Amino acid sequence: MVAKLEQIQSQLPSHLRLVLKAGYRPLEVQKWLFEDNLQYLRQKFPHYTEAEIYHLNLEFVADPENFIPPHATGGAVDLLLWDTRTEKPLDMGSLINYPDDLSWTWNMGNLTKEQRHNRIFLTELMTSNDFANLASEWWHYSYGDQYWALFFGEPNCWYNLCNDWHVQSHLIEN
Repeated sequence: MVAKLEQIQSQLPSHLRLVLKAGYRPLEVQKWLFEDNLQYLRQKFPHYTEAEIYHLNLEFVADPENFIPPHATGGAVDLLLWDTRTEKPLDMGSLINYPDDLSWTWNMGNLTKEQRHNRIFLTELMTSNDFANLASEWWHYSYGDQYWALFFGEPNCWYNLCNDWHVQSHLIEN
C-alpha cells in the first residue's frame, strides 16, 4: 500500500501532497467511531427512527458487528490533497469525515466549479492507480479489500482480518 501511495504522490504536481488521514484501524476504534457517529446522528436528526439512524450511519461508518470494516483490514485509507502554496487542503466541498450528503463523491450539485474539479481530480488519480472509492466518502479509497474487489469486479480481496500482513505485523509488534 505504501508503495502505491508513493507512486501516486510522484504523479502529482509539485505543489500538491497526498495526506493520509487514516489507514489501519483496530476493531475497538471502529466500534467507538460507529457508536460516536450514531450519537451525532441521533442529535442531528431527532425525528428519525432508530432504524433510519442506523442505516444513515452505515453510509459513513462500517458496523464492526456485521462484517470486517475495510479500515480494520489495512486495505483502506482516508486521504486528502494538500496545497503547499496555500498551506491548506484542496477544497472538496465538505470536510473529511463529514457525515452528510455533501460527503458523497459524486454529489456535486451544490459544489463550486473548483470543488467539483478537485473531487474529480482526486477520484481519477486514485482510480487510475487501482484504488476504489467508497461512494459515500470522497476521501475513502481501498486497495485490495472487499470494496476494492467489488468495485473492480475481482472474485477475491487480498486483505481480511485473518491474513492481512499489516494487521499481523501490527499485532506482533504490540
